[in-house]
Amino acid sequence: MHALELPENQSSLAYHSYSGNNTSVEGSRLSIRQSPDPHLSFAADYQYDTLYDNSFETAASAKPYRETQETLALHGNYLREASLIKVSVSGSSKPDYEATRLSLDMFQEGDSGLNTVSMGYSRGWDTLEPYGSDLREDIDHHNVRFGLAQVLSRRWTSQFNYEFSSDAGGALGNPYLSALLNGAPIIATYPSTRNSHAFSVALLQYINRQTVATVHYRYFMDDWNIHAHTLTLNYAAPLRNPFWHLDSHLRFHRQDEASFYANNATTASTYLTHDKNLSRFNDIELGMNARLDLSHWFTPYAEKVYGHLAYAMIFYDFDNYSQIGNDEKLFSFKANVLQCYITVTY
Repeated sequence: MHALELPENQSSLAYHSYSGNNTSVEGSRLSIRQSPDPHLSFAADYQYDTLYDNSFETAASAKPYRETQETLALHGNYLREASLIKVSVSGSSKPDYEATRLSLDMFQEGDSGLNTVSMGYSRGWDTLEPYGSDLREDIDHHNVRFGLAQVLSRRWTSQFNYEFSSDAGGALGNPYLSALLNGAPIIATYPSTRNSHAFSVALLQYINRQTVATVHYRYFMDDWNIHAHTLTLNYAAPLRNPFWHLDSHLRFHRQDEASFYANNATTASTYLTHDKNLSRFNDIELGMNARLDLSHWFTPYAEKVYGHLAYAMIFYDFDNYSQIGNDEKLFSFKANVLQCYITVTY
């Protein structure tokens, strides 16, 4: 008996949106998975997003208020007894940024399926051409990962994952943001390399066949002196109505600032930025995903049909970041994330 298996033949169509800090993203996604035989599976994803940015950080920059992004990804899975190999290639494009990713992951079961070891490597090539500039920057990404999932008992499972990422290029930061030096905006400067490590552990309890409680912790550190802690609590269970299933989560995140971040620097340095994503902040996310089983309405045309509605609220509080010209008031905002999608298994 093996725990590894190929994904089901499935198609899904989704709509998603994000709004917060006078910025909104709307998009749609189409995914198709198909297995031509018991050992092979292929999938294709296409996503189209539209960004409307009216935040104060970009109001005075050359970045336009509206831009679009297209992403295409292809996946292949090969399963042989207790081994699974996944290969993925993806490309995304927007007017000022091109990104390409190639990934390889391998999974190996042991101890009659009671544990699974995984290893993976990803390579990325990006090109940035900022608006209003003749500058062209190439960025290289490398990611190596390792994971172990262990069945502890009939009801308990543990997981451990480690990732190492290495990025190099002249545009690792946001080219549209400024730094503040004695209250005056100047061009932000970032290091040309970044190496990071991420460790995560999770403990899952299977209360019954459809009810699962999860505790997940992740620690991140990099050579920009950023340290981040993330704790996620998740509970998934069917409702009293047999056709409904609810997945809810609560996430806490805390991050330290980069060594070259300053809300308002008093002395010049080689690297300096006023990027809020590199400041010291915390956020709390509360979300749910409600799934409705529609299969009985579509029999015999499909094996399973599910409708999904997911919503999350995220509250951001910044400890040492304020808007330019308003040093006395620290910044905070709330973001809303909405997803609606339907999946069909055949």
